[in-house]
Amino acid sequence: MNEKEFALLGRDVEDLKKRDDALEKRVDKIEEIHEAVWKISSNVETMVQQIKEMNTRFNEHIQRIYDKIEKQGEKNAKDLAEVSKRVTDIEQKPAKKWESVTAQIITLVVAAVVGFVISKFGFGG
Repeated sequence: MNEKEFALLGRDVEDLKKRDDALEKRVDKIEEIHEAVWKISSNVETMVQQIKEMNTRFNEHIQRIYDKIEKQGEKNAKDLAEVSKRVTDIEQKPAKKWESVTAQIITLVVAAVVGFVISKFGFGG
């Protein structure tokens, strides 16, 4: 090997060292990116689990609210039926009183007519 070939070989070795250094830097950057992606993936996995747990708790809470609303609706229906019955009873009181007054008037009129007839025709003695 002559000096010229040796010089070319030395330059090639230097070029290879430079390329090797550049490749090592690129690999280091790729490793950093890989680590960052792994951390993001791990965080996303944790977030997904937390969201699932929150969703479960939310659904349980919604079910409890629904149950309370349903119970309150049933109570309201019972209360409404009771109030409706009481209103009907109150509405019927004047009609019952009117019927009682009417019956008493009819009784008085019949008694007066009978008394008049007895006194006119002398059935008493």
